[in-house]
This record gives sequence, structure tokens and C-alpha cells, in this order.
Amino acid sequence: MKLIALILYGIVCSLLCPRTFGRNRNAKSEAMSQVLSRILDSQRYDSRLRPNYGDGPVVVTIGFWILSIEKIDVVNMDFTIDIFLRQEWNDKRLGHGLNQSITLNPRVMKEIWVPDTYFVNAKTGSLHRVTTPNMMLMLTPAGVLKYNARITIKAACPIDLRKFPMDSQICPLILESYGYNNKHITYKWELSGTDGKTFVPSGVRLMPNYKLTKIHLSLTMNVYVTGNFSGVRAEFTFKRSYSYFLIIMYGTSSVIVAVSWMGFVVPLEQTAARIALGITSLLTEVTILNMMNNSMPKVSYVKSSDKYLIGCFGFVFLTLVEYCAVLLLKGKQKQRSIQEHDIAIKQENAKSRVAEQTNWINGTLLTTEEENSCRYLDLSSSVTTSNDNSVILTSEFVEPAKDNKPLCQIKYRVQGFIHRARKKILTNGFILGMDEYSFKLFPVAFAMYTTFCWMDYL
Repeated sequence: MKLIALILYGIVCSLLCPRTFGRNRNAKSEAMSQVLSRILDSQRYDSRLRPNYGDGPVVVTIGFWILSIEKIDVVNMDFTIDIFLRQEWNDKRLGHGLNQSITLNPRVMKEIWVPDTYFVNAKTGSLHRVTTPNMMLMLTPAGVLKYNARITIKAACPIDLRKFPMDSQICPLILESYGYNNKHITYKWELSGTDGKTFVPSGVRLMPNYKLTKIHLSLTMNVYVTGNFSGVRAEFTFKRSYSYFLIIMYGTSSVIVAVSWMGFVVPLEQTAARIALGITSLLTEVTILNMMNNSMPKVSYVKSSDKYLIGCFGFVFLTLVEYCAVLLLKGKQKQRSIQEHDIAIKQENAKSRVAEQTNWINGTLLTTEEENSCRYLDLSSSVTTSNDNSVILTSEFVEPAKDNKPLCQIKYRVQGFIHRARKKILTNGFILGMDEYSFKLFPVAFAMYTTFCWMDYL
């Protein structure tokens, strides 16, 4: 009998208790609806007016939580960041006196006052709406509203590439009120200090070529025609990861310069090989320079990478210039040999001529006009005539006539110096020495230039 009574009691409770629980739940919902209706009553609450109107500004506390930093676009000078934006302010008119906070539907925001916060340096921005608008609104018993929204912002960032690729970029994110000056709204950070690293979770998704090293928080006060506007500013410091550029830019350019340096060991007679090596190296340097600058903005200053690449281009170009100079001297040497051969023949022919008709000075046949102009020269071979009109060859230094002008003396002294220098330069020893000394000095000069470029990053 006891067992039957317990079974009957359980059946009765299962039929009656859900209705009781349902009534309790409905009662709580009705009570909450009445509270919201009371505090949002249009006769009691005017959403057109800010809280504390006429009694000091509203203090809006700002915070954020970084979800990801997508990229830094150095060409367009901006960066893209995905965050949870938090705002908190006190509206005493919405105090409900319950012992718990109320989580409201985002549609309620149309019925309450919300600060008109905007991003000052934003280019574009969007509120995530999949699957519904990503917003959360919570109301505490004292009337404190906590608003949270997921936002993606593309904000302007002043890019400075003077130290590229070992540069650091400081990208700001500035928030302030659009329509309320500091007499109506003042902003502050939810953190007391200036370090905002606590806004960054440990597993945040960052860019592969940058590292977030610092977040500095500060307050701003911008002056406009309509008044002073309070705001907050977060500065993100990004350090570029330069290992990629060390391989692609510095490594490749150094190897190309080394290849052009190897051209000094190619024999002078191998003209096609040395010219092809130099031109190929030069074009490769131009390709690297264009490739790096095509991904960069057109700035008015010279980047550190440009200094190095232009220097590498200059070293490769100098190898071609040096070889052209060697070829030029070789051609001059061959031409001089032909001229000396012709002069020897002319000197032989001069023995049968009368001295009054010609004079030989420095191995050069002078005309009567040249002879009469000035007689000062270092004579390597002169032709004179004896009393019996026979030709006599002498080698002596003839002083200029006393009545010659000083300008004439200077002219022929310079010509004499050029003649001696040319005679010394147009030798096989000097020409081969150019290649030998260039081969030794080239790596030393390039190492010094590379050191100078690296000191620019300090």
C-alpha cells in the first residue's frame, strides 16, 4: 500500500509542478518587462538628452580587446585591426534597483542614449553582422551601461621608411566624440597606466612580417571650431621582421656584386665574357631595385635599402667603367705604336730634306706656323742643318726664345707633362696594373660601404 501511495504522489507532482514552475518563470519575465517598460518610458526617459545634462560631462570609459591585426599597408599607409570595443558610462535614469545586471537586446539601443564615439583616423570600418549584429549591452542596477561591439577598422598610419627594412612603425588609433565637446563628454581609458599590452591576448593573430612590441595609451584634447573635444589615443608600435629582406635584398645584391668582382680575373682579351658578365650583373641589380621599390610608396626621402642597392648598382657599374677604361688605353697604346712607326719613317725621310723646310720636335712634325709660335719643348729628336746643307739629328733641350710670352711657355710645359704622362700610362704594365689593383681594392671598398650602410641602422 505504501508503494502504491508513493507512486500516486509522484504522478500528481509531475502533473502539478511544471505548471507551478512555469508560473514562476512567467512571473519573472513579466516583472522584468515591467521594469524595462518603467525605466524606458518616454515620459520618464528622454533618449535625446545625454545623462547628467546640465550637471557636468558624461565620463565614457574606453577599452578594447585585440582579435587580430591583419596587415600594415605601407603603400596606402594604413593598418587593419579587428577588435572588441568596450564602452562604459553611467546613466542614472536607467537604474532599476534589482540585485543583478540585465543583458539587453541590441535593439534597445534605439531607445536609450549612446555616446557618438568614432575613430578619428579611420579610413573605413565595419560592424560585424554575422549572424546577427555583434553587439552586447548590459545594464547594472546603478544604471551603468556596458556596451561591447566587434569592429574591423582600417586606420591611417604615418609610415616612415627611412630605416627600411629595419624600421619600426607607430600606428595610432584615436577615438573621440563626434558631436559632444568636452563640456558634455570626456573620455578615459579603463586602465590607470599607459601600457596597453593587457589588451592583447597571448594567442592573437599578428602579421608574419611584423611584431607588436608596445601599446602606449594616452588622453587627447583636440581643438576645433566648435570647441575642445576629449578623446583617447592608443599607439601601436610594430617592429618589422627583416630576415626576409636580408636574404632577398642584401644577400642577393651582395652575391651579384661578388660575381661582377670576379670579372677582374677574366683575361683582357675576353671582351665578350667580361662585358656580358658586367651587363648581366647590372641588369640584375636594376631588377632587384625595381622589385623592392614597386612594393613601396613613392616617398621624397631616400630609404636605407635604397642607399645599399644604389651602392651595389654603382659598384657593378664601376666594373664596366674600369674595363672600358682598360680597353680605351689598349686602343690608345696600339694607336701610339702605329704613330711611332710612322714617325720613324718620317725621320728617315727628313734626312734628305733641307732643315729650313721642316723641324722635328718631340717626335712630331711641326709646320712653319707652329715652329714660329714657340720653340720651348723637351726635344726627343731635333733636325738641324750644317753649313754644307747636310742633315744632323740631335737630342737636346732647347730653351725658348727670350721674346716668347709666358703663356707660350706654360702651354708647352703642360704639353710636355701630358706627353710624359701619356708615355707612362700607355704601357702594358700600367694597363695590367689597373686590373690587378682594382681586383684588390674592390672587395675592400665594398666591405667599407656595407659597414657604412649597416651603421645607418644604429
